[in-house]
Amino acid sequence: AARLLPVIGTFLILLPVFWRGPGAALPSTATGGVYLFAVWAALILAAAIIASGTGLLLGMAAAAWGGWVDNAISRSMDTLVAIPSKMFALVVVAALGSSVPVLVLTAGIIYIPGAYRIARSLAVGVNALDFVRVARARGEGTFFVIREEILPNIIGPVLADFGLRFVFIVLLLSGLSFLGLGVQPPNADWGSLVRENLSGLHEGAPA
Repeated sequence: AARLLPVIGTFLILLPVFWRGPGAALPSTATGGVYLFAVWAALILAAAIIASGTGLLLGMAAAAWGGWVDNAISRSMDTLVAIPSKMFALVVVAALGSSVPVLVLTAGIIYIPGAYRIARSLAVGVNALDFVRVARARGEGTFFVIREEILPNIIGPVLADFGLRFVFIVLLLSGLSFLGLGVQPPNADWGSLVRENLSGLHEGAPA
């Protein structure tokens, strides 16, 4: 639980900014830049939590139950990962629009398979250890094994992978915004700022 405190603390700090909305008036350029970063970080953090949290739960479930549960979840993730991320995002945005909730959920869903593979590989290794077999032998249920035996032993690498998901989502959402399909005006993000200032980049013009 202590390892989750930095992630939870960051989310709680950015939650009021996220609730306020990206389109609020900015009092100055400096404050606006800080506010823009905070809002954009809150959106990406929400998507990363969806991706890593769902992947972690599915990965532990697949490793603990095995059998047809593992096969069903793994084949579903293989199907999803076979779709190019940009193409998947473009199809969803074209069908549902580019609202903030749609972008966050789309980015989260796209990176669930990667988080699932990491969590499952870690959980399978822990599930084969002797102390897990002892827990099952003394009559502990699968949920207990997941909560008390598997999760505490894989949370460190999972949090490291969470950081990677965060960076991947930054690139995805910024790319969509650069193409004009991400966050829409009057809201802004890094990708849309680069697109609007594209003509001045070769002259070193400020954003």
